[in-house]
Formats: sequence, structure tokens, C-alpha cells
Amino acid sequence: MSIKDAFGESVEQILKYIELDRKNKPAPILPVQKTAVKQLISKDIFVYVIIIFLMSVILVGMIKSSDHKYNIATVNSLSLIPGSERKKPLQPLVVNDNSAFIMDSTVPDNMMVPINTTYNKIWRIKNTGKVTWLNRSLLRLTPNTENDCKSAPTISIPNTYPGEMVDIAVSFTTPDIPGSCRVDWKMINTDGTLFFPKMDGLFFQVNVIQLD
Repeated sequence: MSIKDAFGESVEQILKYIELDRKNKPAPILPVQKTAVKQLISKDIFVYVIIIFLMSVILVGMIKSSDHKYNIATVNSLSLIPGSERKKPLQPLVVNDNSAFIMDSTVPDNMMVPINTTYNKIWRIKNTGKVTWLNRSLLRLTPNTENDCKSAPTISIPNTYPGEMVDIAVSFTTPDIPGSCRVDWKMINTDGTLFFPKMDGLFFQVNVIQLD
């Protein structure tokens, strides 16, 4: 008796399934094909590495260039007048205009002064530019509050030619309580516009004390 006679159509169906399975299986990858695939992958990885390296070089160059520009701008903004604590004016109101602090003629900084006392503060400054100072004043920047030294809001500056020095005086009264008192001033024109907006102005500073 044959297998077909014993099991009928079941064996014939199994054989058909085996044949179909053989036809649907993918062809095996030959060693030569595997090598080609590896080479293709290796080339792609090499290209990616080169691209990443070039992008890194460009990025580092941009950062260094930015830092260099920042450092130049920082250095240019730190110009100072030799031998003085006053900053060099960067943008004066009038071209070729300039000023320099010379000395405190009276009431040196941090001087001890009693409460409720009036003093005359005198500064000496010099016209170091090429413009004659006409109709100029000092404007008080510090508010006239109860606990601050009292003074007039503005002080006239005598007309001053280039190269000349001038004394500017202000009368102030100390408050009725002890403490530190500082008042700042800057030069203005008749419209109240600052002549040297970038320059440190004049100031006086005293220590107010209670006398027994």
C-alpha cells in the first residue's frame, strides 16, 4: 500500500505546501553581496563623520570671531583720562568740547562737618577743549530731600576760554541728623541739556556729625 493510499489527500496537500514554501523563501545572500553591503555602509559612515567634522570647525570659528569682536568693543569703552578718576567723554554735546577736573579747593571729600551748618564748596576745573564756555551751569542731580545737604538746584559757571581754569562755588547746608551726605552735579546749557553725558560730573561728599 502506498503513502497516498494510506493517508489520502492529506499527503498531497502537505507536499503542495512544502513546494510553495520553497518558492516564497528569499534567495540566500552570497558572500560577495554581503561584502558590497558592508562597503556601502562604511562609505555612508565616513561621509557622515566628514560632515560632522566640517560643521564643528565652522561653529568653533564663528564663536572665536564673536568673542574677538566683543573684546575689542569692551576695550574701546574703557578709555580713561590719565591721572584722573573722571572718564573720557565719548559723545560731548559740542564737537571739540572737553573738560578736566583739577582739584577740590575747599571742603575735601569725607570731611567731618557738624549738623545744620552752611559751607562753601569750591571745585577747580579746566576747559581742555577748543570751545569757549558761555552761559553754562551746573545742575544738581541729587534730590533735595530732608536728610540730604541742601543747596541751590543750579550754579552758574563763569565764561571760560579754551585752556583756562575756572573756580565754581556752591553753598550747601548740612541736615539736622548725622550721616553721610553726597551731592552730584553735571554741566548743562540754557535748555538743561547735558554737555558731557558720558563723563563723571562734579560732586561733594561730607560726613555729618553731632557735636556734644
